[in-house]
Amino acid sequence: MIKNLLFIVILAIVLQSCGTNYTALKSLEKNITSYNGIDYIQKEDTINNYKIVCSYSHNNPKYYVMFVEFFNYSNDTITLDPDRFRIKTGLISDNMFLPKTTNKALIPEAEIRRIMEENDNLSTKTKNKQVALGILSLLNIGVMVARAASSDDEPADLSPHVAIQSTLISEMANAKYYEESDRIRNLSQKEFWENEALRKTVLNPGEKVKGYVLFPISESSSDIIKLLFPLNQTDFEFLYQKVSIPYN
Repeated sequence: MIKNLLFIVILAIVLQSCGTNYTALKSLEKNITSYNGIDYIQKEDTINNYKIVCSYSHNNPKYYVMFVEFFNYSNDTITLDPDRFRIKTGLISDNMFLPKTTNKALIPEAEIRRIMEENDNLSTKTKNKQVALGILSLLNIGVMVARAASSDDEPADLSPHVAIQSTLISEMANAKYYEESDRIRNLSQKEFWENEALRKTVLNPGEKVKGYVLFPISESSSDIIKLLFPLNQTDFEFLYQKVSIPYN
Protein backbone atom coordinates (compact mmCIF):
# COMPACT_ATOMS: atom_id res chain seq x y z
CA MET A 1 0.00 0.00 0.00
CA ILE A 2 2.77 2.43 0.97
CA LYS A 3 4.71 1.52 -2.19
CA ASN A 4 1.64 2.23 -4.32
CA LEU A 5 1.12 5.62 -2.65
CA LEU A 6 4.78 6.47 -3.11
CA PHE A 7 4.57 5.55 -6.81
CA ILE A 8 1.50 7.78 -7.24
CA VAL A 9 3.24 10.71 -5.56
CA ILE A 10 6.37 10.31 -7.71
CA LEU A 11 4.26 10.01 -10.87
CA ALA A 12 2.35 13.18 -9.97
CA ILE A 13 5.61 15.07 -9.44
CA VAL A 14 6.98 13.86 -12.78
CA LEU A 15 3.79 14.81 -14.63
CA GLN A 16 3.74 18.22 -12.99
CA SER A 17 7.36 18.87 -13.92
CA CYS A 18 6.60 17.90 -17.52
CA GLY A 19 3.92 20.56 -17.61
CA THR A 20 6.12 23.33 -16.28
CA ASN A 21 8.41 23.61 -19.31
CA TYR A 22 8.06 26.00 -22.21
CA THR A 23 9.69 26.11 -25.63
CA ALA A 24 12.10 28.91 -26.48
CA LEU A 25 14.81 29.68 -29.03
CA LYS A 26 18.50 29.48 -28.21
CA SER A 27 21.00 31.10 -30.56
CA LEU A 28 23.58 28.86 -32.25
CA GLU A 29 25.67 31.83 -33.35
CA LYS A 30 29.23 32.24 -32.06
CA ASN A 31 29.31 35.96 -31.36
CA ILE A 32 26.60 36.64 -28.78
CA THR A 33 26.23 39.63 -26.49
CA SER A 34 24.03 39.01 -23.45
CA TYR A 35 22.32 41.82 -21.58
CA ASN A 36 19.62 41.49 -18.92
CA GLY A 37 19.11 37.86 -19.85
CA ILE A 38 18.62 38.55 -23.57
CA ASP A 39 21.05 37.36 -26.25
CA TYR A 40 21.83 39.88 -29.00
CA ILE A 41 23.48 38.78 -32.23
CA GLN A 42 25.08 41.39 -34.44
CA LYS A 43 26.02 40.87 -38.07
CA GLU A 44 27.52 43.29 -40.57
CA ASP A 45 27.95 43.56 -44.31
CA THR A 46 31.26 45.40 -44.40
CA ILE A 47 31.11 45.79 -48.17
CA ASN A 48 27.72 47.51 -48.33
CA ASN A 49 27.93 48.98 -44.82
CA TYR A 50 24.76 47.43 -43.40
CA LYS A 51 24.34 46.11 -39.88
CA ILE A 52 21.62 44.13 -38.14
CA VAL A 53 21.11 43.21 -34.49
CA CYS A 54 18.69 40.36 -33.80
CA SER A 55 17.34 39.03 -30.51
CA TYR A 56 14.74 36.45 -29.52
CA SER A 57 12.00 38.06 -27.42
CA HIS A 58 9.46 35.32 -26.70
CA ASN A 59 6.87 33.15 -28.39
CA ASN A 60 3.26 32.15 -28.00
CA PRO A 61 1.65 28.94 -29.35
CA LYS A 62 1.51 30.41 -32.87
CA TYR A 63 4.45 32.78 -33.36
CA TYR A 64 8.10 33.41 -32.56
CA VAL A 65 8.59 37.05 -31.65
CA MET A 66 11.94 38.57 -32.60
CA PHE A 67 13.27 42.06 -31.99
CA VAL A 68 15.40 43.36 -34.86
CA GLU A 69 17.33 46.57 -35.50
CA PHE A 70 18.75 47.60 -38.88
CA PHE A 71 21.47 50.18 -39.50
CA ASN A 72 22.26 51.82 -42.83
CA TYR A 73 25.85 53.11 -42.76
CA SER A 74 26.05 53.27 -46.53
CA ASN A 75 25.66 56.27 -48.83
CA ASP A 76 22.63 54.72 -50.49
CA THR A 77 18.91 54.70 -49.71
CA ILE A 78 17.66 51.17 -49.05
CA THR A 79 14.24 49.62 -48.61
CA LEU A 80 13.53 47.24 -45.74
CA ASP A 81 10.61 44.95 -46.54
CA PRO A 82 9.30 42.39 -43.99
CA ASP A 83 7.53 40.61 -46.85
CA ARG A 84 10.96 39.19 -47.74
CA PHE A 85 11.71 37.86 -44.24
CA ARG A 86 11.68 34.06 -43.95
CA ILE A 87 11.81 31.36 -41.29
CA LYS A 88 13.08 27.90 -42.14
CA THR A 89 13.06 24.75 -40.06
CA GLY A 90 15.41 21.86 -40.71
CA LEU A 91 18.46 20.05 -39.47
CA ILE A 92 22.21 20.42 -39.60
CA SER A 93 24.25 17.73 -41.35
CA ASP A 94 28.00 18.00 -42.05
CA ASN A 95 27.86 21.63 -40.87
CA MET A 96 25.19 22.42 -43.47
CA PHE A 97 21.64 23.53 -42.79
CA LEU A 98 19.11 21.33 -44.61
CA PRO A 99 15.69 23.04 -44.70
CA LYS A 100 12.40 21.16 -44.41
CA THR A 101 9.85 23.99 -44.21
CA THR A 102 9.85 27.66 -45.18
CA ASN A 103 7.39 30.34 -44.08
CA LYS A 104 7.07 34.11 -44.37
CA ALA A 105 7.00 36.61 -41.55
CA LEU A 106 3.69 38.24 -40.73
CA ILE A 107 3.18 41.46 -42.68
CA PRO A 108 2.08 44.40 -40.50
CA GLU A 109 0.00 46.03 -43.25
CA ALA A 110 -1.89 42.78 -43.84
CA GLU A 111 -2.53 42.33 -40.12
CA ILE A 112 -3.82 45.90 -39.81
CA ARG A 113 -6.23 45.33 -42.71
CA ARG A 114 -7.42 42.05 -41.14
CA ILE A 115 -8.07 43.76 -37.80
CA MET A 116 -10.01 46.62 -39.43
CA GLU A 117 -12.15 44.13 -41.36
CA GLU A 118 -12.85 42.21 -38.15
CA ASN A 119 -13.93 45.43 -36.43
CA ASP A 120 -16.21 46.30 -39.35
CA ASN A 121 -17.83 42.86 -39.11
CA LEU A 122 -18.32 43.03 -35.33
CA SER A 123 -21.21 45.49 -35.51
CA THR A 124 -22.98 43.44 -38.17
CA LYS A 125 -22.62 40.22 -36.17
CA THR A 126 -23.86 41.91 -33.00
CA LYS A 127 -26.89 43.43 -34.76
CA ASN A 128 -27.79 40.06 -36.34
CA LYS A 129 -27.53 38.33 -32.98
CA GLN A 130 -29.59 40.98 -31.22
CA VAL A 131 -32.28 40.79 -33.91
CA ALA A 132 -32.47 37.00 -33.54
CA LEU A 133 -32.64 37.28 -29.75
CA GLY A 134 -35.28 40.01 -30.08
CA ILE A 135 -37.45 37.76 -32.23
CA LEU A 136 -37.15 34.94 -29.69
CA SER A 137 -38.02 37.39 -26.93
CA LEU A 138 -41.19 38.51 -28.73
CA LEU A 139 -42.19 34.90 -29.36
CA ASN A 140 -41.63 34.09 -25.71
CA ILE A 141 -43.74 37.07 -24.62
CA GLY A 142 -46.48 35.93 -27.02
CA VAL A 143 -46.49 32.48 -25.44
CA MET A 144 -46.76 34.01 -21.95
CA VAL A 145 -49.70 36.21 -22.99
CA ALA A 146 -51.45 33.24 -24.62
CA ARG A 147 -50.99 31.03 -21.57
CA ALA A 148 -52.15 33.74 -19.22
CA ALA A 149 -55.26 34.40 -21.34
CA SER A 150 -56.17 30.72 -21.61
CA SER A 151 -56.03 30.16 -17.84
CA ASP A 152 -59.55 30.74 -16.46
CA ASP A 153 -59.61 29.20 -13.00
CA GLU A 154 -56.06 29.61 -11.65
CA PRO A 155 -53.00 31.58 -12.77
CA ALA A 156 -50.73 29.82 -15.27
CA ASP A 157 -47.21 28.89 -14.22
CA LEU A 158 -45.19 31.38 -16.26
CA SER A 159 -41.94 30.99 -14.31
CA PRO A 160 -40.14 29.00 -17.07
CA HIS A 161 -40.96 31.70 -19.61
CA VAL A 162 -39.91 34.45 -17.19
CA ALA A 163 -36.57 32.68 -16.78
CA ILE A 164 -36.22 32.40 -20.57
CA GLN A 165 -37.06 36.08 -20.97
CA SER A 166 -34.45 37.05 -18.39
CA THR A 167 -31.85 34.95 -20.22
CA LEU A 168 -32.70 36.50 -23.59
CA ILE A 169 -32.44 40.04 -22.20
CA SER A 170 -29.11 39.17 -20.60
CA GLU A 171 -27.81 37.70 -23.85
CA MET A 172 -28.77 40.84 -25.78
CA ALA A 173 -26.84 42.97 -23.30
CA ASN A 174 -23.87 40.57 -23.37
CA ALA A 175 -23.72 40.68 -27.17
CA LYS A 176 -22.94 44.40 -27.07
CA TYR A 177 -20.47 43.92 -24.21
CA TYR A 178 -18.56 41.21 -26.10
CA GLU A 179 -18.53 43.37 -29.20
CA GLU A 180 -16.88 46.21 -27.27
CA SER A 181 -14.40 43.82 -25.64
CA ASP A 182 -13.41 42.38 -29.02
CA ARG A 183 -13.16 45.87 -30.49
CA ILE A 184 -10.83 47.03 -27.68
CA ARG A 185 -8.68 43.92 -28.09
CA ASN A 186 -8.45 44.47 -31.84
CA LEU A 187 -7.51 48.12 -31.42
CA SER A 188 -4.74 47.09 -29.02
CA GLN A 189 -3.41 44.65 -31.62
CA LYS A 190 -3.71 47.32 -34.30
CA GLU A 191 -1.63 49.70 -32.18
CA PHE A 192 1.08 47.04 -31.85
CA TRP A 193 1.28 46.47 -35.60
CA GLU A 194 1.30 50.21 -36.30
CA ASN A 195 3.82 51.32 -33.68
CA GLU A 196 5.79 48.34 -32.35
CA ALA A 197 6.18 45.98 -35.29
CA LEU A 198 8.87 46.44 -37.93
CA ARG A 199 7.10 47.76 -41.03
CA LYS A 200 8.21 48.35 -44.59
CA THR A 201 10.66 51.23 -44.33
CA VAL A 202 12.94 53.34 -46.51
CA LEU A 203 16.27 53.88 -44.77
CA ASN A 204 18.27 56.90 -45.83
CA PRO A 205 22.05 57.01 -45.30
CA GLY A 206 22.87 57.03 -41.59
CA GLU A 207 19.39 56.00 -40.48
CA LYS A 208 18.30 53.01 -38.41
CA VAL A 209 15.01 51.33 -37.60
CA LYS A 210 13.92 48.73 -35.08
CA GLY A 211 10.83 46.73 -34.23
CA TYR A 212 9.27 43.34 -33.64
CA VAL A 213 9.01 40.64 -36.30
CA LEU A 214 6.64 37.69 -35.90
CA PHE A 215 7.30 34.34 -37.56
CA PRO A 216 4.74 31.49 -37.63
CA ILE A 217 5.69 28.38 -35.68
CA SER A 218 5.85 25.35 -37.95
CA GLU A 219 4.44 21.98 -36.95
CA SER A 220 7.70 20.43 -38.10
CA SER A 221 9.51 18.36 -35.46
CA SER A 222 12.85 19.84 -36.57
CA ASP A 223 14.73 21.59 -33.78
CA ILE A 224 16.86 23.93 -35.91
CA ILE A 225 15.51 27.32 -37.00
CA LYS A 226 17.05 29.65 -39.58
CA LEU A 227 15.85 33.24 -39.88
CA LEU A 228 16.58 35.21 -43.05
CA PHE A 229 16.49 39.00 -43.28
CA PRO A 230 17.26 40.13 -46.84
CA LEU A 231 18.48 43.70 -47.24
CA ASN A 232 19.04 44.60 -50.89
CA GLN A 233 21.41 41.84 -52.11
CA THR A 234 22.56 40.84 -48.62
CA ASP A 235 20.90 37.95 -46.77
CA PHE A 236 21.44 38.16 -43.03
CA GLU A 237 20.99 34.68 -41.52
CA PHE A 238 20.57 33.62 -37.89
CA LEU A 239 20.55 30.07 -36.56
CA TYR A 240 18.53 29.07 -33.51
CA GLN A 241 17.63 25.85 -31.77
CA LYS A 242 14.34 25.05 -30.09
CA VAL A 243 14.91 24.25 -26.42
CA SER A 244 12.67 23.29 -23.52
CA ILE A 245 13.10 25.54 -20.49
CA PRO A 246 11.56 24.98 -17.05
CA TYR A 247 9.52 27.74 -15.47
CA ASN A 248 11.17 29.29 -12.42
